[in-house]
Amino acid sequence: MFKKLIQATLLMLLPLSHVTAKGWMMTCPLTAKTDDHLYRDFVQNCGARVEGIDPQLFEIVFASLKYVVPQDNAAMTQIVEKWTADHKADFQGLSLDLSNMRLDQNEIFATTTFLTSKLYSLRDSLQSQIHSTSFPSGKTYDLDANSYDYHLFSIIIADTKGIENPRVLRALHTLKDRIEQAKIVYSDAYMMVQLEHPVIKFIS
Repeated sequence: MFKKLIQATLLMLLPLSHVTAKGWMMTCPLTAKTDDHLYRDFVQNCGARVEGIDPQLFEIVFASLKYVVPQDNAAMTQIVEKWTADHKADFQGLSLDLSNMRLDQNEIFATTTFLTSKLYSLRDSLQSQIHSTSFPSGKTYDLDANSYDYHLFSIIIADTKGIENPRVLRALHTLKDRIEQAKIVYSDAYMMVQLEHPVIKFIS
């Protein structure tokens, strides 16, 4: 967990402006308590740990955008930074329910139930802000059509690149079983992860 805390600290120290950015990703780290809960009760202690698979810093991908042209960088940076600052308090106390586990290419994801979450309306608010802006290039940007290929409001559990497929599938199936068992045995609160306010990562 010490490594994960260092990763979280480094994320918070990232600059919020990047004049050569070609895109950005906005993520919400889990609170320390639920980050620890997800790691200990679903990843570590359920037997899903596989030698060589390193657990990631747990966070959800809130929104992302790629293919930002150079002349729009300044305007786009201003929009996402201002929106984040204006809505920071709206993320306080928000949570998601763990739903399932899935493997997509080299990464194991924990999916969540989010359609009734306030997160969805917050993302629509950011989408509307971007849609209503006239950018210098004349280009129109869309969070759905131009997003990076990450599952919305999902949590990357582990990067399995370089790990033999049978070991990866064994870990995935164990995690899936743990989610299904927990839904039956424990209260709704056990399946819940709480979020911190969003962090912006500009991608060059």
